[in-house]
Amino acid sequence: MLWTTSWELPLSSIRQCDSNQQSILQILEETRLEIKQIKEVLLQRNLLPLEEKIEENKVVLQSVKENVANIQEGCLAQMDKNHKVMEQQINNDREVGERLLRECNETLTEALERVKNTPAKLPRDCSEILKTGETLNGVYHIFPTGIRSGVSVYCDLQTDGGGWTVIIQRQEEFPPLDFARTFEEYARGFGRPDGEFWIGNRVLHAMTGSQPQILRVEATNLQGDSREATWATFSVGSEATQFELSAGGYLSNSTMGDGLMPPSSPRHHASGMKFSTTDRDNIHKCSKLGEGGWWYNHCYGINPTAPRAQVGIIKTLNYFFWSKTGETDYTGLSEIRFKIRPRE
Repeated sequence: MLWTTSWELPLSSIRQCDSNQQSILQILEETRLEIKQIKEVLLQRNLLPLEEKIEENKVVLQSVKENVANIQEGCLAQMDKNHKVMEQQINNDREVGERLLRECNETLTEALERVKNTPAKLPRDCSEILKTGETLNGVYHIFPTGIRSGVSVYCDLQTDGGGWTVIIQRQEEFPPLDFARTFEEYARGFGRPDGEFWIGNRVLHAMTGSQPQILRVEATNLQGDSREATWATFSVGSEATQFELSAGGYLSNSTMGDGLMPPSSPRHHASGMKFSTTDRDNIHKCSKLGEGGWWYNHCYGINPTAPRAQVGIIKTLNYFFWSKTGETDYTGLSEIRFKIRPRE
C-alpha cells in the first residue's frame, strides 16, 4: 500500500507539471502574438511620420520640378531673344561695315583720281601751280630745284596772266616785321608768305638759276598812288658769290622808274652787286644806313628792307626813282612787293 502510493505522487506531479507547461506555452504564445501585434503597432507608428515626410517631400519635389521647368522655359525664351538681338546686331554691323567699305572705296577712288590728275613732278614755282588749274591767289608750297623740303610762298595767279611768285613783300602790319637781319637770316628767309616776307637768297638762287626769270615790282606810296615796273632779266648767284645780283631789261611800259638800273645814276645800279647786311656790309656801310639787307651800291635806288615809310624821313621804305623822267624822285612807300615768273 505504501509502495503504491509512492509511485502515484510523482505521476500526479508530472501531470500537474505537464499541465502547467501547457499553460506556460499558451501564455508564451499569447505573449508572442501580443509582442508581434505590439511590433506591428510600433512599426506602423514609426512609419507614419516617415510616410508623412515622404509625402511632404513629394510636394516639395513637385514644386522644385515646376520651378526648374519654369526656369528652363525662361532660359529658352531669353536665349531665343538674345539670339534674335545678336542676329539683328550682326545684320546691323554688316550693313555698317558694307557702308564704311563703300565710303572707303569712294574715297580711295577720288584719291586715285586726284593722283592721276596731279602732275608727275612737284611744282617748282607759282607758274607751275597755275598750270595745275589753280586760279585763286594765296599761299602754296613749291619745290624749287635743289630745295628738297620746298618753301611756302604767296602766289599771284591773276595779275597779268598770273603765275607770279612773291619773293619780297612789305605792307602795313602791327607789330611790323624787323628786316634788320643777319646775312644768314637773309639766306634762309623769314616772315610770313601772306604778310611781310623775304623768301630767302638760297631759294632765290635755286629759282633763278634753273631758268630765266622776269621781275615785277608793285609799289604804293604814302598818298595811295600805285605803280609797277618790270625787268626782263633777274637772277641771284650762289652763296659762294655772296648772292650776287644780275638784273636788267627794264620794260618801257612800266609806270614807275627803273630803281634797279637807273640810266641817269650808274652809282645806284644794283646789278653786279653782292648782297649786304649789317654783319656783312660789302660797300659804303649802306646796310647800316638802310637798316636792312640789299644789293647796295652808293647806296640804293630802292630800299625795300628799311622800316616802313614816314613822310619826310629818307631812311625808311622808299623808291628813289619813282617817276620815269630819269631824275631822282624820292617817294616814301606804304607797301611794295617783288614777284618773279619764268620768262617764256
